Amino acid sequence: MIEIEKLFLSALGSINIIKEKIEGNIKKLIEKGELSKAQGKKLLADLNIKTAAEKEKFIKKGKEKLKNFFHEQDLVMKEDFLKLEKRIKKLEEKIEGFYEKLLIYQENAFDEEYEEDYSNEENYKNL
Repeated sequence: MIEIEKLFLSALGSINIIKEKIEGNIKKLIEKGELSKAQGKKLLADLNIKTAAEKEKFIKKGKEKLKNFFHEQDLVMKEDFLKLEKRIKKLEEKIEGFYEKLLIYQENAFDEEYEEDYSNEENYKNL
């Protein structure tokens, strides 16, 4: 696992640890009677919503930073690599199509119907 990935995962783990500590404190406050169960449930629900939103922001920001890092280091992101791979495949298919047409032309070039005089330079340009 790359160091950047370890760092990213440990940061996410830290968010979860903090969330669990807050949940524990809310439960303690309910047990002590300093919060009602309804208040505790509301706080926990709000905490879950905020935590999910913060995780999303963190992940989005992390991806942007990572993408910028890769760009600065002249490294290719997977999505860019896959796009290039698709383009190469399309070009290979086009080349294969041209090659097949060339083979057909070569086969037909020796038939009597297609017999032409190639002593003239103009006929070569039309190939």
